[in-house]
Amino acid sequence: MNKVIHLSSVYSKDDVSHNPKDVSLCVQCGKCKALCPTYIESSSEVLGSRGRAAILKKFNQGDVAFSKRLYESLSSCILCEACSKSCPLQINIADAVYRSRKMLRGFDKKTILLNYILKFALKNPSRTFKIFKLLKIISDIPKVEMLYPFRYFNKLGVTMPDLPFKDKTTVFRASSPKGRIAVFTGCVINCLYPSYGKSLINLLNSLRYDVILPHGEFCCGAPLLELGLEEDAMKLAEMNLYAFKNLNVEYTISLCPTCIHFIKNIYKRYLGNSIDNAIDISQFLIEKSSGFPELAKKIKATLNPYIANTIYHDPCHSKYSLGIFSEPRYILGKIGFNLTNPSEVGCCGLGGAFGFLFEGLSDGILQNRLESFKEADMIITSCPNCVLQLKSKIKDRQVTHIIDVIAGFVGKNNT
Repeated sequence: MNKVIHLSSVYSKDDVSHNPKDVSLCVQCGKCKALCPTYIESSSEVLGSRGRAAILKKFNQGDVAFSKRLYESLSSCILCEACSKSCPLQINIADAVYRSRKMLRGFDKKTILLNYILKFALKNPSRTFKIFKLLKIISDIPKVEMLYPFRYFNKLGVTMPDLPFKDKTTVFRASSPKGRIAVFTGCVINCLYPSYGKSLINLLNSLRYDVILPHGEFCCGAPLLELGLEEDAMKLAEMNLYAFKNLNVEYTISLCPTCIHFIKNIYKRYLGNSIDNAIDISQFLIEKSSGFPELAKKIKATLNPYIANTIYHDPCHSKYSLGIFSEPRYILGKIGFNLTNPSEVGCCGLGGAFGFLFEGLSDGILQNRLESFKEADMIITSCPNCVLQLKSKIKDRQVTHIIDVIAGFVGKNNT
């Protein structure tokens, strides 16, 4: 297939905020390569952020033809945004990759199938849960379990709860409430880890906040935008903006940094509007809640004494997109954890659809993390997707979300 790509077919003239012409400013210094997980794993310039910037510069010239090599280069970006964070010129390579994928969405048969499934599933939260449930049932059938995508689903070691976390508007009242907080649940918490959502509600209620789970929440849209389905992703964004706009809450908390990044930053970038009071739980506790010092003392008094050596794993969108780094470490230190630094830091390798479409690269990136975690007694993170990926390989130690630690549930088995 030798189709010539022209950016004019993707970007409108008034789409100034998204037109990646700033990628043409790249001077190929290579600083971004030091943090690019796919380059570190593959040592291939084409699979690295600098190589992708060079390809995107050619996109601007309007003379790049479709090829398997082109598809693999732009589709294999894990969209961690580490390159944008490290770029001296602040070039947003990730945003340019997002937009270029509109041209790639019909190129690969596996991607076409995944596009169809996700578009169908994510437009209805209860349907999303049912499809997850169905995938799990089919994945347990002998012989079928070895077929893709069921083999991949099994590899993740997914355990389905009986019910999703939420299915309607629910308000959890606190005693003598001093405020009101909304929760943006996200697909993974809702379908796979409802216990984390319950921990969040218990924590916020104990801090005397009413908690509302609003009706009308949909997927944040990240999986669809990642696959080039921008129109579908923005339809979900508009519905989420409508569902959260009149809640009269001080903050909107999510336990997924990708969800926070999307509803706060990506929505603003694409639609000019956002859920701008969205905040990570660790930022909320340190910056917005006066009850953390007393809470920390209570948790420290009940902390399991055998947990001596703990590593905190930084989710990519937490570190690079939200600028969260010291907050979770401060919290864990205050409640009594002995944190040690891993030998190397980096992505876990899941990256949404990336793990499914580029399984070999994903496994290699994950293996690098496992090597750096081998001295830890416990791994804590703040992303349910990272928990899912790390748990797929780590069976002899606990991997958990920071919300369970903060809420005092360390040592209990999570769903």
